[in-house]
Amino acid sequence: MGVRILPDSSLLGTQTLLVDAQGDGDTTSIQEALNAAAAFASASRRWSVRVAPGTYSEQITLKDYVDLLGLGPGRAVRLKRSSGGLIAAPATCTVSNLWLETGDAPVLSLGAAFGGVLELDGVIIDQAALDVQSIQVAGGTLRLSRCLLAAGGGLELSGGALHSDVMGYHDYVWDSSI
Repeated sequence: MGVRILPDSSLLGTQTLLVDAQGDGDTTSIQEALNAAAAFASASRRWSVRVAPGTYSEQITLKDYVDLLGLGPGRAVRLKRSSGGLIAAPATCTVSNLWLETGDAPVLSLGAAFGGVLELDGVIIDQAALDVQSIQVAGGTLRLSRCLLAAGGGLELSGGALHSDVMGYHDYVWDSSI
């Protein structure tokens, strides 16, 4: 499977890579697509990694100016790890339309050294363990828009900034078949 670069007409100036767990995209790995896009991304030329519906079990490191976008409503695109953190490092980017789920570690941690802006839009954050914070913010800025913080866990703010639009469950289509 080679890497093909698609111009994205809906996001002028953006290049796009497609991840598909079934093998019908540029790659089956989200991290591989993020790494490939990061080699060319800049503040003036953003990239997007679009993820086809399915379940992906990998820890990811976000990349500056590479947006991660799920292609489906609600729980159609699921990033799940039963053990360990899900997002290893934040970046200045947008993550949207994904269901992020972990069992025993934070889904997302913005450390004190992080100085960027991470935006989560239409993201479901599902933390199984009740005694683990789902999101930890110690640096940078986290913007939440139309997000759902589900199940256990919570949000810990010890530094940085948090901006929140609507958080709840009323904006989502719940599909129990996925």
